[in-house]
Amino acid sequence: MKKNACLLIFVAFCVTFSFNFMFIEATTASNSRSSVTFSFDGLQVLAFGDPNRVSDGILDVAHHTPKIEIKQIDAKGKEKIIASFQGNQLYRKSLTVSIPNRLNNPNSINSPVDTGNKGDSPNRANSNNTANIANTANSGNTPNSNNTNKPTRYYSPDMQKDKQDFRWCLDMESDLFQKQLYLNENKLFAKIHFSVGTFFTASVTDEKYKFVTASKIHSFNRQLGTPGARVELQPNDALVIGGLDKEITLPYQIGATYKIDVTNLPPKEMASVDHFGFYYDVVKDQSVSRFMPVMVEKSSFFPGPLACEAVILSQSKVD
Repeated sequence: MKKNACLLIFVAFCVTFSFNFMFIEATTASNSRSSVTFSFDGLQVLAFGDPNRVSDGILDVAHHTPKIEIKQIDAKGKEKIIASFQGNQLYRKSLTVSIPNRLNNPNSINSPVDTGNKGDSPNRANSNNTANIANTANSGNTPNSNNTNKPTRYYSPDMQKDKQDFRWCLDMESDLFQKQLYLNENKLFAKIHFSVGTFFTASVTDEKYKFVTASKIHSFNRQLGTPGARVELQPNDALVIGGLDKEITLPYQIGATYKIDVTNLPPKEMASVDHFGFYYDVVKDQSVSRFMPVMVEKSSFFPGPLACEAVILSQSKVD
């Protein structure tokens, strides 16, 4: 009996020690992480036509104010605004987002995963294309960056079960028209070129949307996502934003994260579903039908219409 009791005590000690070690290890790993998360809200187009970078074209539209706000969040969750730019500070600027040491040492990280939309069906919500998966691991509430020297998109094995799958975001070229629309860059207020980052869906509408004209109803019928991006910094990394009057450097710091909000919004009283029409003004192909978003079934609490959400162009690029 004494031997059995001693054995049980020993086993219990080993299990407790193992769990405590795993907890400490996980906590240490979590606290040692440092990342940069981007959010995109308002009239802007994320273009994926260049295989080496993703470009954000911010539309030049009356009563909309482009703004970039950069916050640092410490290990306790306390936010501090470290930089903010808006209006004339961004006008006709061409910004770059990169990690220079990765560009200078491309062999120090893994080769990028091919995460293109090749082969996707017109209504990507019904597509079972799971061949291209950027990274299926999650960090907190967002997918990890895969730490390559090229931007990627987060695709899960089943987008219906994962609202962060990038395919929830509206791709005007693949979802609505199945062709390249081309951008008229003279209609852009500013540009941001990303050479790093994993792009994912940051949030999804509660309501489903259709797209209609005065005489047509598109087959599109699903929820819509808002795009986001994440860059996981490694020791010795520093994310650099160039193209402004002064270069912004966000270095790796243990336990610290950064949040960058890119917005192009009107005053609240001017929010309107009609603002979606500005996207048709910025594409060169003016022959396309001007489909506008409408909710399939309005919720009882009368949510606001889809007004100034960022959209995707998977085939076009921004120079």
